[in-house]
Amino acid sequence: MPGDRLTILEGRDFSFSNFTSNRCLTDPVHLPPRQRRERAVISIDRVAELKSEVGEDDFDEIVTLFIADADGILDRLRAVSEPVEAEDLLHALKGSALNLGFDELARLCREGQGGPADTSAWTVRLAHLRHVYEQSKERLSALS
Repeated sequence: MPGDRLTILEGRDFSFSNFTSNRCLTDPVHLPPRQRRERAVISIDRVAELKSEVGEDDFDEIVTLFIADADGILDRLRAVSEPVEAEDLLHALKGSALNLGFDELARLCREGQGGPADTSAWTVRLAHLRHVYEQSKERLSALS
């Protein structure tokens, strides 16, 4: 119902009229920019779609494999010295992240595919990538 208000997620107010799709009401990506406090890190729709495609048991296995792979990629990215190597690792992580619905992680990987042009900027970018990855895992865990 347009104009109806609902209080969810730590007391934040959301208006039904602000939502443009059938995504979960707690997903802040559908809020106007002034109301958006943070970017949605995972696609709730993609998680639900993947669970329905493969089943709960296989979904858990996919998540376990993704986390092991992503942890390894993030560790290898810390030691990267060549832009091409970083680009390949970020490309692999981006594809896996998109498959699982880790949209913000995938976006950061896409943006970082230029590689480590500046050491200090690269260090900051990797720290942010790791932070978003950890946030994504927490959000996914909260959905289960």
